[in-house]
Amino acid sequence: MQVTKKQLPGFVITKSPNKTVYNLGDTLDLTGLELTLVHDYLNKEVITTGYTVSGYNSNLSGNQTITITYGSYTATFTVVIYTETEGINNGHTYYLMNKQSGKFLDIYADGTVNRTKVQQYHFANCLTEQWKVTYVGNGYYRLQVMHTDNRYLDATYNPINNTVAQIYEYVVCDEQL
Repeated sequence: MQVTKKQLPGFVITKSPNKTVYNLGDTLDLTGLELTLVHDYLNKEVITTGYTVSGYNSNLSGNQTITITYGSYTATFTVVIYTETEGINNGHTYYLMNKQSGKFLDIYADGTVNRTKVQQYHFANCLTEQWKVTYVGNGYYRLQVMHTDNRYLDATYNPINNTVAQIYEYVVCDEQL
């Protein structure tokens, strides 16, 4: 009896790039990207050169599929490019991204009740990351999360550092401004 090892040639993205969210005009940043060529069950090779990248247009907003090609193999990942605007528009809905982490303001575990934690999370293109901005006067805005009715970004009443952010039903108070 002869046993033949089944070949599994392929090319996979084993680690996505650190940055997958861009503004118009940004250069594609592949820092953190790890590509692996799979020869068979036992033989894998991390690829650092010799591949090409296509599908990125820094002048076009929206989701873009980026294709990595190595020889006859391809692998893809998605990035999103946003249009930058001047200022905040009252009544509009926004995704709020932390510039350093590239992560978005998000509701923990899709919670809908008072005191649900607010967190940073990777872009998931969902209502828990969308915030409606309402101008309330004197330079202050209220942020309403869009995945549930009548819940707003709220800081627990505590005038010290490290105060937890949460969502809470609308009340007239400074904690929601």
